[in-house]
Amino acid sequence: MSNTRKATHNDTKNIVDFLQRYHEDGSNLSDIPFDRGTMARAIDHYISYPKHVVFIHEKDNEIKGVLAASVEPFMFNAKRKWATDLLNVAEEGGLWLIKKFLKWAELYKVDRVFMGISTGIERSERLYEAVGLERVGGFYMQTFNEEQS
Repeated sequence: MSNTRKATHNDTKNIVDFLQRYHEDGSNLSDIPFDRGTMARAIDHYISYPKHVVFIHEKDNEIKGVLAASVEPFMFNAKRKWATDLLNVAEEGGLWLIKKFLKWAELYKVDRVFMGISTGIERSERLYEAVGLERVGGFYMQTFNEEQS
């Protein structure tokens, strides 16, 4: 049985385990060492901070997807807000995670929702389009400090 829900602090270790597996199994950031403590602190912050959220998708009590998100005021208009995903990794349940995020963003009466694709995984684009998001740009990347890996 599968379930998509808001994460709690009790989920942090399992979330970090899931994300570390993803990172090591081919993330485009796998050349940067994964620090479990840093990731756990970030997840705990996103769970605790009122304008952040972490959703998880579970199947048979195993995490299959994680989406962390934030709501912020626009830099040029403090009365208007936007929401964005900070982290979106799913082996399964990606559509359910996105739908939960969009409902959560609606609670804050945001003007815009932005979801990025920095992994180059085409299936993410199809999920975003399936829920009505529209492509408006893209990410461009430059790598510095390669020797620090």
